[in-house]
Amino acid sequence: MIDKPRPNPAGRRFTVFRTCVVLAALCACGGFAVRAADPADLPVGEEVKGEHADGNKLPQNAFLFKGQFANGTTGRINIGGLEYGSEFSVTLKAGQSLTVTTTVVGKDRTVAVVLIDPSGKAIDGTELRPKTARAKFEEVSATGTYRLVVVSDRIGAFTLKVTGPPAPEADAAKLREEIKELKALLAKKEEQLKALEAKKKP
Repeated sequence: MIDKPRPNPAGRRFTVFRTCVVLAALCACGGFAVRAADPADLPVGEEVKGEHADGNKLPQNAFLFKGQFANGTTGRINIGGLEYGSEFSVTLKAGQSLTVTTTVVGKDRTVAVVLIDPSGKAIDGTELRPKTARAKFEEVSATGTYRLVVVSDRIGAFTLKVTGPPAPEADAAKLREEIKELKALLAKKEEQLKALEAKKKP
């Protein structure tokens, strides 16, 4: 059974499911069945902690995609069969970009990250890299709920951090706070001006 993500009216806000997924058989589209926990909002730039467990083992050939190698080149990447995966969901708008950084705990452990579009197709990601994997996903093609899968060769703890354009409501809140501060400064300056003008009167 797949828990449906709740609609996110915030546009660019990143909505993240803090999950430990249970991966089952591959679908014809290349997706997989998951059981997810309740969603929680993740502000841009916040670090999320997770952990791969024995039940998070990926099926054979779970992800086959053109991805990013550590040396800056791109090529065909095949992940699945020996690795473990945990899934997160992000709501993105068409044309939006994001950068994902994930780091695992454990000596000689490797990690990768995979981006899956709303149709269930793996569209980008990295190969398994020592300790930390970082990828920039530029200009997604459609608005919808995307999935980020953190992959590792061993079970254990990891962190995930997503950065990208700030949420519109965060921008509005910041502007409101700045306007409030400017109004307070203006009121203070007006009082100072009144005091100076009062002193000049005979």
